[in-house]
Amino acid sequence: MLDAAANAGQKVRIACHKCDEIFRPVADSSAGSGTPSILAGAALAVVERVTPNSTPLAGLMAAPAARLAVTDAGFSYSGDDENSLLVTVTLANLGTAEGAPEWVTVNLLDAEGNILMTRPIASRELTLSAGSSRTLVSRVAMSPGLVTDVAVDLKRAGDQP
Repeated sequence: MLDAAANAGQKVRIACHKCDEIFRPVADSSAGSGTPSILAGAALAVVERVTPNSTPLAGLMAAPAARLAVTDAGFSYSGDDENSLLVTVTLANLGTAEGAPEWVTVNLLDAEGNILMTRPIASRELTLSAGSSRTLVSRVAMSPGLVTDVAVDLKRAGDQP
């Protein structure tokens, strides 16, 4: 960002509680361009004075945990059988530990948003490691044209009923 400002010939304002300097950044970052490095050194010294030998405060570090989420859901009628609906749901673990949902339930909805059918498609056996995702596919017998949307309920461990 400083390089872009220097190339445009703009002034950059750097401020902290101890100093308020305005300087024109130099494109050359060699040892001869002392002002930016002096300010950086001053800022570092201020941080070191404010937080000497600091350690993370208890309770501020997040414990490793699974964070399960539905990242995609959809449906299509199978080409083989017009009465066969394929429902796909992609789950991801966005957390830092492995985890499994208690239940993953699919609700097939009509044009008014009414539930035509509810079907569980996964349970605790579906364990996802941290950072991974998995796509689930379920085949449902349903007349064409009835289903217009899919809603997914994801019950996580510890969720209230």
